[in-house]
Amino acid sequence: DDKLEASSLILADQIEHVPAKQIGAGQFVLGSSKVRPRLEADFTTADRLGIYMQVYNLKPDDATHKSSANFQFTVKRGNEAVPGMQFKETSVDMKQTGEQVTIERFLPLSTLPPGKYTLEVDATDTHSNQTISRTADFTVKAAPEVKTTASTAPGR
Repeated sequence: DDKLEASSLILADQIEHVPAKQIGAGQFVLGSSKVRPRLEADFTTADRLGIYMQVYNLKPDDATHKSSANFQFTVKRGNEAVPGMQFKETSVDMKQTGEQVTIERFLPLSTLPPGKYTLEVDATDTHSNQTISRTADFTVKAAPEVKTTASTAPGR
């Protein structure tokens, strides 16, 4: 049971914390967060890509009883990493040092040209030296042109 595990990688358009009384209740509520997946995985350059993933069975340090993990986020187009779209984060940065870490972050898409991409998340447990990877494909489209307020009035 010491094998590093991870949930599916969810691409979301909304990730928000819910009040304590709503924890675990209702549609799209995972733990203390409401995670609304973008099912078609279609985003525009005006959107932020929500990333949600849970990593389990992190090994605690014998002395401190805290886990330590590194996370690498890479956006790829084909097999090539997109320059400037690689990020690293540690469980200490995230203030999560238990046996389970929940990744919740947003990635702005404004610098990506329209096209098909893959997000790869690599989680490495630095105490057990195990790595687990999850990937998810998504499409970026050009942001819609901003319309004047007249055309967005009700009844038109």
